[in-house]
Amino acid sequence: MSDRQRSLEESVQISLSEETAAEYASFMYGSGLISPDELLPPLETGGCTSYFRTIKTTDVASQVLEYKFPGISDLSVVPALQGMIVAGNTRDSVVVDYRNLNRLNGNCSFSVKICSRPDNWILSATAAEIEPVCILACDYSGIDGLFVIDRDGTFRTVSLGDFELSNSSVITTGVTEDGSVVLISDGFNSGILINLETGAREYMLSVAGTCPVVLPDGQLYGEVSSERQNDTSGDNAIAIKDVFFGDFDLDGKSDAAWAASVCFTCLSSARDTLVRDEPDTGRLVAWGYLKGRTGLGGLWRDENSELTWRKFVVTGFRVLENTETLFAGCEGRIIPDGNHFAAFRYGKIVIAADSSGQEVISATSGIPGDFDNSGILDIAVIADESVSLHLDPAGPVSVMLTVGIETCVNGKETSSDIHCSVQTSEGMVFSDDSMSEGQDG
Repeated sequence: MSDRQRSLEESVQISLSEETAAEYASFMYGSGLISPDELLPPLETGGCTSYFRTIKTTDVASQVLEYKFPGISDLSVVPALQGMIVAGNTRDSVVVDYRNLNRLNGNCSFSVKICSRPDNWILSATAAEIEPVCILACDYSGIDGLFVIDRDGTFRTVSLGDFELSNSSVITTGVTEDGSVVLISDGFNSGILINLETGAREYMLSVAGTCPVVLPDGQLYGEVSSERQNDTSGDNAIAIKDVFFGDFDLDGKSDAAWAASVCFTCLSSARDTLVRDEPDTGRLVAWGYLKGRTGLGGLWRDENSELTWRKFVVTGFRVLENTETLFAGCEGRIIPDGNHFAAFRYGKIVIAADSSGQEVISATSGIPGDFDNSGILDIAVIADESVSLHLDPAGPVSVMLTVGIETCVNGKETSSDIHCSVQTSEGMVFSDDSMSEGQDG
């Protein structure tokens, strides 16, 4: 074999060994089999020896996407279909934008301008299996109606007749035996059911302290009423603050929970009954379902400002000790996220650890939700004419590790650098003053 041929074969072997070493280092660091602080031992392949050294590590924060909405104010954001829907006011109209985060799904974004700005409107994303992507309920000086917006940005209007919206109206959607429906409450215990396929309308009524809703399985909670109910006096004068769903009794079926200032109510599918918590004194200030941590429950504040967390069990509610301090300062719904929770606390939207309460991210104005369908909570931070979408801020932090590789045989050597993405177990801390910059939407 000539020296030239031998040199060529050695160069080829070094190149192949270098590629093997790069794949080996990426696998070992990327899979967590070795930490970024450790050094890989030399690797022998094909008669070549590869040596590794760590050049640098860089913490990579939660991905942040910036979306600008010039000329649009009073922004409202809801998560929907691996993305978000944003609505806001211009001088004389309402603009509804859908931004899809799944780039592989093609261009599924749209922008819809609703001319003639209403006095009041409520934005709601529909259930995933329904064709419309969102509902915009509008109040035009007492003449109320819906704008039903489809995935391609086309929309149609649906009249609500003599039904009246309120700022606390609850909108739920689903698919029943009769087709796709939307159910809107009046903020108390009555509502109107609209079939989006036929346009048929029916009035609904439920027990005080609840409101009619479409359950996740397509069943309706509430009774059909022959006429609109507008009696909000006496026992019916219980304004509903929130409705949410989950398997609270752990029987594999979806349940519903209603939060009001004076009571907290759960519809248990295990017993097919309503279970209500209504302490003699105090007001309900926060509520939620934190699964193994506290279960379903509510935070009550008495006349002495003492806090008590009362947990749901199938037979009623009971006091859960040593939990109230964790949720001190929280108002409204508390949303679970693995070992974290999201809540409105001390005037800010936060995601915090459910063991210590330490904040991972906080913002003066924001909406938590799983916008990218990753199973980890994101947060949309709302500012003037813009939305910053922070993806998985409580998820594992990525560490970008730069590794130098030197491969040699018979005195010949090559060197190269590779980059490995390594996941760590803790999230990074963000606040309004340290938000990362992202891309324009």
